[in-house]
Amino acid sequence: MSQENARTKTRTTDEPEVSDRTIGFVGYALYIAAPFTGGLTALAAVIIAYIQRGNENGILRSHWTNIIRMFWTSFAVFVVIVGIWIMWMASFSAAFTAGQAPAMGSLITLTWAVWVIIRSVIGILDLNQGRAMGQPPGLFTGR
Repeated sequence: MSQENARTKTRTTDEPEVSDRTIGFVGYALYIAAPFTGGLTALAAVIIAYIQRGNENGILRSHWTNIIRMFWTSFAVFVVIVGIWIMWMASFSAAFTAGQAPAMGSLITLTWAVWVIIRSVIGILDLNQGRAMGQPPGLFTGR
């Protein structure tokens, strides 16, 4: 009983239930899941990042900015993939029916998935070690 009272006394009402670093890890985990969920978890991660970025300065802010940049870069890649697919279908309808355009889209999607996973793992490692992301973060690794 005394340990419970001591724990209650040391915790103030201003302390959040979940630390901001933990939320950062969750954001990166959502990004790692994005290639397997059609990008839906990336949308959740960027919403969290926009909400949290306003509350932070320094190291965590650089990680929120990294998550936001990953989202918009991913969105741009998605737009390019759709554009390539539409042009490919319009120009080479015979090739599309033969399965070449889906193969090209799959290759780009696989490359994007590997990029997202690598960049998220680097973000997790940097966050775990208390390091900020590069300013501005590099396109491929975030450093």
